[in-house]
Amino acid sequence: MSTPQPISPSQSIHPSSTQAHPQAPWSPSSWQTKPNAQQIPYEDPGALIDASNQLHRLPPLVTSWEIEHLKKLLAEAQDGKRFLLQGGDCAETLADCTPEAITAKLKILLQMSVVLVHGGMKPVIRIGRFAGQYSKPRSSASETRTVHGQAITLPSYFGDLVNQNDFTPDARRPDPHLMVRGYKHAALTLNFIRSLLDGGFADLHHPEYWNLSFFSHDSLSSERKAQYEQMTRNLADGLKFMEALGEKSVDDLTRAEFFTSHEGLLLPYETAQTRQVPRRQGVPVLVNLCSSLSCWSGRSLLLALLVLASSLSRWSGRSLLLALLALAVLALLALALLALLALALLAFLFLALLAFLLVLHLLPGLVLVLLSLFLHSNE
Repeated sequence: MSTPQPISPSQSIHPSSTQAHPQAPWSPSSWQTKPNAQQIPYEDPGALIDASNQLHRLPPLVTSWEIEHLKKLLAEAQDGKRFLLQGGDCAETLADCTPEAITAKLKILLQMSVVLVHGGMKPVIRIGRFAGQYSKPRSSASETRTVHGQAITLPSYFGDLVNQNDFTPDARRPDPHLMVRGYKHAALTLNFIRSLLDGGFADLHHPEYWNLSFFSHDSLSSERKAQYEQMTRNLADGLKFMEALGEKSVDDLTRAEFFTSHEGLLLPYETAQTRQVPRRQGVPVLVNLCSSLSCWSGRSLLLALLVLASSLSRWSGRSLLLALLALAVLALLALALLALLALALLAFLFLALLAFLLVLHLLPGLVLVLLSLFLHSNE
């Protein structure tokens, strides 16, 4: 298998003749000529170049073949043949690169996907927001806090890929070498995930292994627990039955695939991980962002949501009808609750008005009685 080759951030790539402006060169650093609302103000440009060059020399975190495979699956989701499930943290921290944290995220996605497979009768694409979600957008480049009675303004926390969360000048100073640390933690996370999958962690024959600690909490009713356990047993029994028939291999069904994603916020990091794919037939130049299998900006996330909406709209008629009926029942229950609250409020106001009128009616007589008692005591 060919490996994507690093390309210089300043190296120009000419688009194919099918694009609108074939004469306009493109390079991974073309974004530097565009407005960037989330630009990180690094104090040392030399350190930024050094960190970028180091990332540029390191192997890609994912391969172009994996990216092409995910693109095909997303196309099938657009056609209604698959369901897209994406989940994970708003922003990862480097401290979360532990076996416990990673397996917990995988278990949650596995549990959710099993429910979707059982209800929708469609394969599920599982995309996790991990192994790279180390940056986060901020509405302001700075943050002001009151420390010991004095207002102090420091750079905002943009995630562990940029700076640190502690509210000190040293921690909040953007450090470009954190990009290299983030790359290494992403590589460790990816390696651990792939090892788990290769070892059978996501084997659909044993979904009971994915139960999380909250599954045993008292807040979850015994009926819900029984429903989930029955569903996992039915899934495992169905796979065994298909294997017993011997007419079709179900190896592709018994192992769940996982894909990684993150928000492409820190553009110097993404630029250094951009790779030129070896020439393929009919494709003059192919460039992939190899920091993740799915990297998005705000608009790209909107496109992903449209794919999800399309996938949802093409669910089986029975499942969609049940979902609509459930929503209708919930809406009726909400309206009934609002009506009860309105009746309770009217009853309270009515009782308050009665009490007020009663006090007004009895007040003169009560005053006379008190005055008579006072005069009598003086005699």
